[in-house]
Amino acid sequence: MSAQAEAARLTAALVSRRCGLLRELAPQGRGPEEPCPPHLWTATLAHYDFRPAPLSERLNAGKGRSEAEAQLSALGEAIERYSAYHWDPARIRVGPAAPGAITPADCVLHSDAQYAGGLPYPRWTPQTATSWITGVELPSGRPVELPAALVYLVSPTPAPADHVTAITSNGLAAGADLERAILGGLYELIERDALMITWLNRLPATLIQPPETGCMAAAIIRHYRRFGVQVRLLSLATDQAPLVVMAVADNPEPGHGARVIGMGCDLDPAGAIDKAVFELCQSRPSLASRLAKDDPAGRLKTHADVRELDDHPLFHALPRNLAEFDFLFAGERQARLEDLPRPDPAATPADALARVVAAATASGARVAYAEITAPDIAPLGPRVVRCFATGLQPIHFGAGEGRFGGRRLFDAPVRWGLRDAPLAEAELNPCPHPLA
Repeated sequence: MSAQAEAARLTAALVSRRCGLLRELAPQGRGPEEPCPPHLWTATLAHYDFRPAPLSERLNAGKGRSEAEAQLSALGEAIERYSAYHWDPARIRVGPAAPGAITPADCVLHSDAQYAGGLPYPRWTPQTATSWITGVELPSGRPVELPAALVYLVSPTPAPADHVTAITSNGLAAGADLERAILGGLYELIERDALMITWLNRLPATLIQPPETGCMAAAIIRHYRRFGVQVRLLSLATDQAPLVVMAVADNPEPGHGARVIGMGCDLDPAGAIDKAVFELCQSRPSLASRLAKDDPAGRLKTHADVRELDDHPLFHALPRNLAEFDFLFAGERQARLEDLPRPDPAATPADALARVVAAATASGARVAYAEITAPDIAPLGPRVVRCFATGLQPIHFGAGEGRFGGRRLFDAPVRWGLRDAPLAEAELNPCPHPLA
């Protein structure tokens, strides 16, 4: 089925102002200085949980090379969020950790110093009465118990003992089928791991020279250049199979934010670059809209003032904070798109998933997923999963919320030859990362 036909099918099934799971599927507004493609669409969830909620909890954004791709992307984001809010008691076992379980500690929690400083989360132990859900470990396919609080997107959790850290959507993904959903979730985990290790350790990135051909991003970068917007592409350090790219846009017009980023992760370098630049294109209009409504300069004066998810890009939109990125540009390494290894064009999503899982397990991670597709969504075809890759550094939002209880954050830069010795926790970059 074509993307256009699939988008029309899902729209007919899900979107209705009167009785739909989604109240609206509409193009995202943006100014004439923004390129097209990418196409940008939004999907607004209804109050399915019988409570009023701010638009930020209901609005889901999608992007794509065509209108149909963008619509499917927005619908997928909405389906993902909707499914993840449905905690299923019938699937939950409560008790101590079973042998072989992937535990909250395996997913990187907080350090002793953080707990001593007064975190609002209980310290987890193997004896804690924890809510567990059965997932699937890869590549073996064996069942494995996973912490339910880190699977669902429910906060606060039904049981206070499960609320061992802030709940985020890291590793949550929807896809047209199970393989694509799992691959999307793992890409996100790997992308955020690379971002957090790079940012917290202040590691220099590899500059990717602006491509002239070979990806859709090339034309977008040229488009922005005509409006005085400089886009730089950075490859972040990782030991995983995909390439992780950060696209950084510097804007001469303060009303659009002095600096905005987008992230992308893919086995195909062109795909990673396009994803990063597409996300950049998606972020710029929404950031400009927020800046028009609320000037953050008086509120976000210090690192500690960054409290909410949306504060992160707002902090870096302020011209006075541009120097926070200097370490990223301090390296001398450069690369060209045409020189980066490309995957086999005949590779299937299953092939890609196998390669990503193999590299993750080779780095010491245990890889698993839990499928949590809502029962009313499953007959439509899309699948929703939460993915796990133990030890990878999770993203966090807000001052004081960093998860510094794992060793990878500190040891990986040394293994990769980017530091002579691990940083101490107190030496980590205190500046909040720029991603929302």
